[in-house]
Amino acid sequence: MVVREDDGVGVGGNRAFEDFARVNQNRVERAVGNFLDADQLFARVQEQDLKALDLAQAVGLAHVIDDGGGVVEDGGFLAPFLFHPPGQRKGRDEGGCLVTPDPGDGPQFIHRGQGQGIQGAEALQELLADLHRRFNPRRLQLLALRQRRQVEIDRGRRPDFLPDTSHVREGDWRIGALPADLIDRRVELTGPPTRKLLLNGLNAPVSTFMADFEDACAPSWENLIAGQVNLADAVRRRLSYTDPVSGRAYTLNDRLATLIVRPRGWHLPEKHVQVDGQTVSGALFDFALYLANNHEALCGNGSAPYFYLPKLESHLEARLWNDIFVAAQQQLGIACGTI
Repeated sequence: MVVREDDGVGVGGNRAFEDFARVNQNRVERAVGNFLDADQLFARVQEQDLKALDLAQAVGLAHVIDDGGGVVEDGGFLAPFLFHPPGQRKGRDEGGCLVTPDPGDGPQFIHRGQGQGIQGAEALQELLADLHRRFNPRRLQLLALRQRRQVEIDRGRRPDFLPDTSHVREGDWRIGALPADLIDRRVELTGPPTRKLLLNGLNAPVSTFMADFEDACAPSWENLIAGQVNLADAVRRRLSYTDPVSGRAYTLNDRLATLIVRPRGWHLPEKHVQVDGQTVSGALFDFALYLANNHEALCGNGSAPYFYLPKLESHLEARLWNDIFVAAQQQLGIACGTI
């Protein structure tokens, strides 16, 4: 199962979550922050809102303890993100979350009920593992190529266009038609996918809002998972926020900016997740979670999954993303070009 170290207090089995949260009220308020305040968290857990409990587990405010009874049947958002290898003792990695694979069978996901708030746990686990196995070797090769190119630049080589791509530059071609909600990007806001900022950005009188998992988001486990929760709520138009001081409630307007997601760059790892003993790419993690969980809802809203790809340093790195887009769309059974 999953073990989170937190002042020696656990939640799971016969231990009630609300008792733990009251003992640690200040920590609840700090860590959950702009998602909900402690009183709201207590109320939602007492109402058996499993998403509230799962968020508390994500930010390290709760344990899920295996007392020998097997998987805790509490459902919830984090089902795709919690791993354990069969037969291995409970443990905790340096990042605060146990995420270890079985090299023979791939990552072992703890499925807890049917899930709340996020769809497609099976599709997600298959997509992330498959993309890592197929494309991570190329990613690592391209990162090594960056280092070799830097050595050449340091020795005086000037950047220039490649002769073997001249036919592309000289050819007569056009890109496909832009989606209607991406044609106008004259005013675009960006920021981390925190709950209040995402609300403000989508409600702003601008064309697009870019939710940034890269420069604007410290890649802690709680930030990444809470960000995915917030994006899923935004896509489904149920995103809300209540200020813990003023009590003022914020909700989404009828008219929203177009949502674009910026995954992390190729150089950044996601240290909390491994596949076959290898750390996965932060870019693939952010991309796979958002795509698998939201592509159906986005298309149902008349939009699509839009991605802003940061810090590409060559056409080969762009080609890698394109190949990943094609592979992901094929695996999820959605039309090529949806992304």
